[in-house]
Amino acid sequence: MSADNVIYVKQYRNKWKVWHDFMSNDNPKPTKIAKSFDNFGDAVRYAFDLEKEIGYVEYGVAEL
Repeated sequence: MSADNVIYVKQYRNKWKVWHDFMSNDNPKPTKIAKSFDNFGDAVRYAFDLEKEIGYVEYGVAEL
């Protein structure tokens, strides 16, 4: 683990979860505030919108 700014997109329990975190991890678990999506395309669009909203994301969007 290291201190980063990253937005994760991960399939978790039959949903696509998107969340922002300050720590990178090889196998992160979605936080309680992660947004859920039924399909990958919607999740990725939201992730890139979130990246613009935050303004500073060191490693951008990471699909897991």
